[in-house]
Amino acid sequence: MREFFLKIDGQSNSPENLLINQLAETDDSFTVFNMETGSEVSLGNPGENIIVFLLKGRIEIRTADGSPMTLAGGRMYSMSSDYTPYMGKVLFPSVYIVLKADSLLPYFEKSTILKIKNRKDLSGQELGALDIQKMLRFFLASVVFLKNNELRSNLLFNLKRQELIFIAKRVYDQSELIRFFIPALALVSEFRLEVLSKYTNSITVKELAEDCFMTPKTFTKYFKEEFGDTPHKWIIERKINSLNNFIFYQKASINDILKEFGFASLGELNKFCVRYQLRNILLITKSASKL
Repeated sequence: MREFFLKIDGQSNSPENLLINQLAETDDSFTVFNMETGSEVSLGNPGENIIVFLLKGRIEIRTADGSPMTLAGGRMYSMSSDYTPYMGKVLFPSVYIVLKADSLLPYFEKSTILKIKNRKDLSGQELGALDIQKMLRFFLASVVFLKNNELRSNLLFNLKRQELIFIAKRVYDQSELIRFFIPALALVSEFRLEVLSKYTNSITVKELAEDCFMTPKTFTKYFKEEFGDTPHKWIIERKINSLNNFIFYQKASINDILKEFGFASLGELNKFCVRYQLRNILLITKSASKL
């Protein structure tokens, strides 16, 4: 049977065009800075939760009470929207990455979201800080390389954000990560945290709305206001990102993937991959079907 797709602004919303749009979208979650001694800096924008990865150098900022604080190379800092932007001066030539912390929320596991939600007693701390471990430093070097070479596809950096969480979980204790992220995530809306804590890889819009004690219509209204997208599109994108994670990072078995994502069969998984142009996953699933 022939498939028909609605057209928005003259363009079909077919899987092919959705893929093209994703590739064309430019990432703005990671920003790389290379600053000379004496340069004035402003870390973050008003109302923005951020993480600063200071790869090298030294920066002096002013904290909320006006006292000076030195950020050291080889460390990362989480900063709350209560206090951003932080104004300061570069003491030694510095290379740093600023990451919008909210962009990481979709990639946290449900259990981590719940722990962050239940640890708002720690939200009084102004900054979180951790040393940048070796594996994470290699990852950050790849971000610098991609940005410096004008490789800024949002689809690519969706995977990079997912990779960041994957690495962080392996080089830091969960308690360290929770404490580190609290300043940057303490003011995230209850609705957003509720959605993220209820999400599963097999959930539907109707089920997610019910879990949040709303009708689908009311849920969709609040969802668009908070996430800037429809819940259906958001769920599909989450599902695609999670599939990549399960297959290429967790090395999960096909049976585990079918169970996790609610696919009734390998054929149903393959149809999903064909519809959304997931050729890298199709190569693996089709090989598995021949075994």
